[in-house]
Amino acid sequence: MAMEFGQFQAYVKQFSADHGWDQESLETRLCFLMTEVGELAQAALRSGREPEADGQKAAGLEIFDVIWNTVDVANHLGIDIEQCLRDKMAINADRMWPVRSGE
Repeated sequence: MAMEFGQFQAYVKQFSADHGWDQESLETRLCFLMTEVGELAQAALRSGREPEADGQKAAGLEIFDVIWNTVDVANHLGIDIEQCLRDKMAINADRMWPVRSGE
């Protein structure tokens, strides 16, 4: 199912409202996000050691959870993520990063 990012942000907002998560504090939502980042790290490291399809699927599901919770935090803050993406991509287009040794 293809979806624009703005549509996904609206989906997260509605899903959170349907489950009452929009009533939780920003601090609580940030704790959920941090938990999901930890779970992603575990799944990605496991997948790197055991690169079978199940490991990749588990890591992919955790990536979704991180994205979902990030969007939920943005909704709590009233942030339009599509605009943020455009703004940051414009900044990065002209940005220079130092080259790391060995690259």
